[in-house]
Amino acid sequence: MKFPLWLNARTELRWGEASYHAIHSVLGNPVYAGAYVYGKYRRETVLDETGARCKRIRKLPMEDWQVLIKDHHQGYIDWPTFEANRERMAANTQPRTHAKAQEQA
Repeated sequence: MKFPLWLNARTELRWGEASYHAIHSVLGNPVYAGAYVYGKYRRETVLDETGARCKRIRKLPMEDWQVLIKDHHQGYIDWPTFEANRERMAANTQPRTHAKAQEQA
C-alpha cells in the first residue's frame, strides 16, 4: 500500500511505503476525523543547567488546545473512532523513566 509522504513543507508530495511513524501520525491527527485544530503545541524558552536559554516545543493535552472545531469538514473517520484510536495508542505506549546505567562491578 502506498502512503503519501512529505519530506517537508517546501517539497512536493510523494508516495512510498507506509512507515510506523507516518501511520501513527495519521491516527493521532484530528484533521483526519474532520476537526480543525489550532494550538496543539506551545513554544517555551527555558534555562538549562548552565544558564543558557533553550527553546523547545511542548505538546499540549487536548483540553488545552486553543481551538478544536469538531465536524469542521468531512473526515476519513468519525470522532468516536478517532478518540478510540488515541486511547488504544496511549495504552500501547509505555514510557520509561530515565535510568542511569548500572555500573559493572
